[in-house]
Amino acid sequence: MSNLPDSILIQPKENIPISIHGRAKPNNSLELTAEYGTSVLTQDIRSENSDGKNIFKGIISNKTSTSYYKAIKAGLNYAYKTSSIGVCLLVFVL
Repeated sequence: MSNLPDSILIQPKENIPISIHGRAKPNNSLELTAEYGTSVLTQDIRSENSDGKNIFKGIISNKTSTSYYKAIKAGLNYAYKTSSIGVCLLVFVL
């Protein structure tokens, strides 16, 4: 199938996101949370194949328009009687 010009500039995309989440309660008032996520996004599946890294080999093709994204989220919550306070840190890694 040949690549025909697209008059309305629509590009077929492909994306695979995966994440893992964990939570720990060292005691009744303290809670720690963490999440790691990764995503493989191909902007145009019609673009040429690439020999670059591919952590999802066999699931998604590595193209010249493929990008890899990672994110880490961590949180800490503290509860006291009927109140609680928490902080959250979110980091994007390219």
